[in-house]
Amino acid sequence: MELDDFKKGRQPDTPSGGTSGPGGNSEAGGIIESFRSHENKQRRKVLYIVTALIALGIIYTPIFVRQNDIMSIGYGLIIAGFLLGAVYLYLAYKPLPGSIYSLPMADFLNKAENKLKFMKFTDWLIVIPLLLVLGTGGGIVFIVRLSRYTANFSLLLVIWVIFFVLLVIFALHVSRKDWQKEHGELLREIHRVKRSIKN
Repeated sequence: MELDDFKKGRQPDTPSGGTSGPGGNSEAGGIIESFRSHENKQRRKVLYIVTALIALGIIYTPIFVRQNDIMSIGYGLIIAGFLLGAVYLYLAYKPLPGSIYSLPMADFLNKAENKLKFMKFTDWLIVIPLLLVLGTGGGIVFIVRLSRYTANFSLLLVIWVIFFVLLVIFALHVSRKDWQKEHGELLREIHRVKRSIKN
């Protein structure tokens, strides 16, 4: 197959508006394939995490059933946090519709860039309540269990709040580093192509 034939066969997948400048078609095709491959890879990874969260919810369910009063509320919140987290990840990392690949190149790049951003405003609106649910459930279980050894409720509450806040900060830091490792290169490439289109 000739190189020209290969390029013609790839043209339907290339958003319009990406042909300006030397090598426009190959550049557009390259960024599209990179983004498509990246989305598929991320989708598989997220499905593993979603499966793990659902499994944790299932594991905690028999413990929840055996509890009474306040402890059942704590375990119920933990299970709800796991399952809601699984739903959030499943929807948040759902691949963009195939129609974006027929958009003008500038519009495609904007949507791809937005998809790759770390913790958008809408993500915070969902993640913060989820963390509060998990933190409250975990706090109830922690305090009730340790109250067998001390009656100092305030001390246990302070210990749990400090521990959970530090845990969340650590998790966000690790997530940020993982995001830069997984998405940074592709995002820089998108920025480079956007600058080349403007020029």
